[in-house]
Amino acid sequence: MRNLRIQTSRSRAVDLLRDIAVEQPDEIDLELLAWRVARLRIEEGALKNALGRLIRGTDGGTIRVSGDIQHRGRKRFTIAHEIGHAVLHAPGTPWDGHRELSTWDDSSIEAEANGFAAELLMPGFLFGARLVGLRPEHRVIDALAEDFGTSNLASARQFVEYTHEPAALVVCTRNGGNGNGWKCWFRRGSHFTHRIKQGRPHPYTAAGEIIDGKGESTNGLVKIPADAWLENVSSGNRSCILEDSRSIPALGMVVSLLWIDDEIEEEWNRD
Repeated sequence: MRNLRIQTSRSRAVDLLRDIAVEQPDEIDLELLAWRVARLRIEEGALKNALGRLIRGTDGGTIRVSGDIQHRGRKRFTIAHEIGHAVLHAPGTPWDGHRELSTWDDSSIEAEANGFAAELLMPGFLFGARLVGLRPEHRVIDALAEDFGTSNLASARQFVEYTHEPAALVVCTRNGGNGNGWKCWFRRGSHFTHRIKQGRPHPYTAAGEIIDGKGESTNGLVKIPADAWLENVSSGNRSCILEDSRSIPALGMVVSLLWIDDEIEEEWNRD
């Protein structure tokens, strides 16, 4: 049910882009889209304890985005998220901060709005073709986020959604209330068939070292023992998986990209 609702959200975003005949990322005009869906104007200014807010009235309304957002892609994603609320959800006045804009893994309206926003800014019919031959690492995600004018986390999520590589995304957030101070969720690409371990990352992973204060961002893919990340690998197995993990202290977040490249896959098959 949750996946169906997210897919419906994504489809609604694509329908809007088709309506205005978008063929390139720079043709995704958020001001035009906001006006078309609900006669919404976009304004920037002060917001207390929020990054974005949707204010609806009897004849349109306003999307207010915080002037404190410096990153252009984060600002555009926030606006797209609010457009998602206007299209998908009953009238209200959402206040959206870092937590809401980072919610992807549940059945909440925030996850639906994020799925909508990701597809609105990085539609599969444009984004998927850009991924051919690209490795799942943060420098690649950064470049895609710049090209499509969106946030890095949304770009990573969308990369895993559309890549044909065996890739996965793991996001851990501080103070998750699960007993160890961190809440983690993951998304596997359609070609990543291995099961990822639940909960806090193993200390032998780069993400685990960052969380434990014993390591820093990897700044590229590094080899990690496969059994540290995967359930279906025995502890005696010497196989590896590739990991690129980045710490985002301002958000209390660690974002990890996992990849099983052809060389590693061949090693596994030989074993």
